[in-house]
Amino acid sequence: MLLALSAVVLLATSIILHRGDVRLGQGSFAYRYSPLYGFRVVRALLCVPLAAAAGGVIWFLAMRPQRRGAGLALLGVVAALLVAWTWWAPPAPVLQHTFNFLSPSHDGAFVLEAKGAPGAGAYLRGFDARIQAPPEEFKGTRVVSNPPGMTILAMSAMQVIPPSVESPPAIDRYALATPPNLLKRVEWAQALRVAFASLLLWSASGLFAYLLGREFLSVPAAAVFMLIVLFNPSTVLFSPGKDPAQLLTINAMLWTGLAGWRRGSIALSAASGALLMVGSLIGLIHIWVAFATFAAVTWHALQTRKSIVRLILRTLLPVALGASLVVLACYVAISWNPLVTLLAVQRRWTQVQPTIAVNHTLWMFIGLPIFLAFTSPAYWTTLGLNVRKLRYGDGFGRRLLICTLFAMALTYVLGVPYELPRLWVAFLPPLALGAMIDLPMFHAPNARRVWRPLAAIVAVQVLFTALHWTIYDARESEYRLLSERLWF
Repeated sequence: MLLALSAVVLLATSIILHRGDVRLGQGSFAYRYSPLYGFRVVRALLCVPLAAAAGGVIWFLAMRPQRRGAGLALLGVVAALLVAWTWWAPPAPVLQHTFNFLSPSHDGAFVLEAKGAPGAGAYLRGFDARIQAPPEEFKGTRVVSNPPGMTILAMSAMQVIPPSVESPPAIDRYALATPPNLLKRVEWAQALRVAFASLLLWSASGLFAYLLGREFLSVPAAAVFMLIVLFNPSTVLFSPGKDPAQLLTINAMLWTGLAGWRRGSIALSAASGALLMVGSLIGLIHIWVAFATFAAVTWHALQTRKSIVRLILRTLLPVALGASLVVLACYVAISWNPLVTLLAVQRRWTQVQPTIAVNHTLWMFIGLPIFLAFTSPAYWTTLGLNVRKLRYGDGFGRRLLICTLFAMALTYVLGVPYELPRLWVAFLPPLALGAMIDLPMFHAPNARRVWRPLAAIVAVQVLFTALHWTIYDARESEYRLLSERLWF
């Protein structure tokens, strides 16, 4: 009932907003509706068999535990097909992805910045001074308010297989299916490489999502967690892109950190610290996710009277050591201090925010409702079950959920209340995991008894996400291409 009700209410809300042409936002930060809704519906029909396949994988994992390897292989195939659908489903997909990665107001800001960079080492050393330039020089605020990691990723993606106008590589003609007219301009091929690299990073995040889920949940439930974190309205509408791509470092950081804490593994905890530092150089939101997780772990240790000394020695200090090793390696290798850069980005972000032409008071009221319109049934179902089942498990899930919601509230009040469907992608893994851990259904030793609700959750999640996707042109690429408002 929770699953059906949440799916109907969320989908009906989006349909009503669409039919009423209700503006979702203010100023340049508004989510448009797709002008090609009918075309998108046809493409969404491909997700019907994928939803059935996702449910079938859950049945296989629950009913055939002795063949776990085969079930996990099927899970990987389904996840890969969902990622492939996300790439190919939009109308004129290659044109849209390339356009988004050339537009200064989107991920194209990092691509354009990478094209003019003198080299990775020199760029990183001069980044702190570089972002002091006026945002007008970058035609937007994406570069000056973000760490340099995405720009470095763009530089790397463009250099792996250099594009060529005279003799386009096979990856352009076949793997990426670049239209012949786009092959005549090297910048389009460069943008497409960065877009595809971002898609691959998002796809790889599914592996670490499964490992993270498996640390607390049964095998079928971990598969459920993986699919709802990987395939949901926020990730699909903004893929390929920086925010879904950074789920790779977020999921890896959470898995190594929580696994290191539970197992008392110094190596895993140190790896988590290293991933925290690397991820923070892509997006500062990693720090908020780590803060929520750290708060939940500490709270749990205090409440269960577990050794705080052990937590410090085997988890917190190794995390700090791992992060410090990354900083030291960067300083020794290229004479660059990542910590100084992160502080510079934070200061510049604070300076830039007041210059953005939005009504911050208005966004305090409309930001959260807009985000809720981009949530999915799986989250509301697990949250609803937590309300019904108040005392289950060891309570860590409830604490992680509360701490994640608290961190989200802080970023809402102190940070940015707009663009939340994109920015809060980073909070989806701890939010879902916290809602699932303490529910018996998700770690039942005999998964045969609960395979039906688990399969229903993923099937509805896939179908709902596809239908939700048909309604929105979240990045305005269709609107701007059709209206020829190409860049602004």
